[in-house]
Formats: sequence, C-alpha cells, structure tokens
Amino acid sequence: APDIGEPRQDAAVEAAWRVVVLRFVALGAAEAVLLGFGTDVEVLGPPELRTSMARTAADVVALYAQPA
Repeated sequence: APDIGEPRQDAAVEAAWRVVVLRFVALGAAEAVLLGFGTDVEVLGPPELRTSMARTAADVVALYAQPA
C-alpha cells in the first residue's frame, strides 16, 4: 500500500499543522477520502496523488466558475 504523506524535516511546518502518515489500498481511495477535508489537508506525497488532487481541485473550480 502506498504511503500517503512524507514527514517534513524543516522548521517551516507551522505549529498548528500535524504531519500524519496514512496508508490506503489505492490512490483513488486516498483521493476520495482526502478531498473531503477540503483545505484542511495537504498531501505531501506520493507525487502522483498530489498531482491528481490538484487536477481534481482545478476541475471543481472550473465547474463552479460557470453560471448555473
């Protein structure tokens, strides 16, 4: 199972944030769960999950940018 999240080793991590390593059976499952947290979560890795989440977020922005 892919590791979702790599701990940051620098002091740039704000005290309000916590690094958590999660394991999912598939990247799609990870994306489905993590997108539900909205802006309260940042995926640090793996890169393909981060890219997929960014693409999905951009798709949502494009959807709601159009009048209903």
